[in-house]
This record gives sequence, C-alpha cells and structure tokens, in this order.
Amino acid sequence: MTSLNIFNVLQRVYGARGIPFPNRPLDGDGSAIATGFTYNGTPSNDDGLGAFIKEYTDEQLGQYVFMPVEIDGYKLPNPIIMLSGEKIVIETDMIDVGTAFEKVFMRPYDITIICTLIGENKKWPQEQLKEIADLWKDKTLVTLKAAISNLFLQPKNNMIWTKMSILDNDGAESVEVIQIDGRTNVDFELEIK
Repeated sequence: MTSLNIFNVLQRVYGARGIPFPNRPLDGDGSAIATGFTYNGTPSNDDGLGAFIKEYTDEQLGQYVFMPVEIDGYKLPNPIIMLSGEKIVIETDMIDVGTAFEKVFMRPYDITIICTLIGENKKWPQEQLKEIADLWKDKTLVTLKAAISNLFLQPKNNMIWTKMSILDNDGAESVEVIQIDGRTNVDFELEIK
C-alpha cells in the first residue's frame, strides 16, 4: 500500500509557505536598522584590512550579507568561506629526554567557498551562473577578498582556483549551489646577489 501526503507534495512543488503579510513594510530612513554598531571604537562592518564583515544591501529593510566574498571584484551571492591550513612538524624521539618537535614548513591553505544563486521571481539564475562560469573559464590565479581570508593571505593574486562544482539543488528551479575550491598562492621574488 502506498501512502501519499499532499502537504509534502505541495511543499516540494511550491516551497514552504507562511502566513501572508498584510502589507508591504513601511518606508523609513533605515538608519536605526542598517548602520553598523561599534565595538571598542571599531565599526562592526569593517575588518580594517579593506573587506567588510557585514555589507548592507537594503538600508530600508536592514538586509545585509554576512562576510561577503569577492573573487577579482565579483561579489559572490550568499557566500560561505572556509580555510584550512596545515603545518608539517617532524617529531624526533630522544632517549631519556622526550620528544623534540621541529616545524619544517607550512602547506598552502585549502580554500572552499560555497555560494547560493537565487533567481528572481522564481526563475532559474542563468545570468549569475553565466558570470561565475565566465570567471572560471578566464581565470586561474585570482584575488580573493574576504574578512577572514585577509588575515591569512597576501592582498593580491592570493588564490589558485583549482575546482568548481555545481552541487545538488534538491530539484529547486530557482536555486543553484556552487562550490569553489582553491589553494593559496604566494608570490616569490628571486634575489640575485
């Protein structure tokens, strides 16, 4: 016997629905919502290194993007960024003393960015996807700019874009999820003496 829940089917087709909002939000100057607060004299929306922690996208409604991410000036929509680093340490056991540790080198950071493209009016986000695809085709060495990466990476030409994946969107017509993987780049200068 097969059971069918019509509410689950409708939610899958039309998405979750809430109670209809009676009117549009009231207009206002937005200053009470959209301005950043300060903590110990430092604005909350600026990391001090040229990137934002919060970037306000709509002053009237107070909407913002937390920790925006840019690749060569292109702002990735709805981004999440992750960095992982590894130090290679050699352990040498010494008789009657213990273990001596030596840091040999540090591997490049692995960078993963997941961004979610959401189309307007429930349409497939073709333009956004095309912009990211063009960036992927044209560039390998890129400049990544984000509040978290600025603490660890050099300011320019700091990421080698190694992989791009279009992830499962669970059948949503107006959403695409993109994963961008890369490794850090370090510029070396040859000195001849």
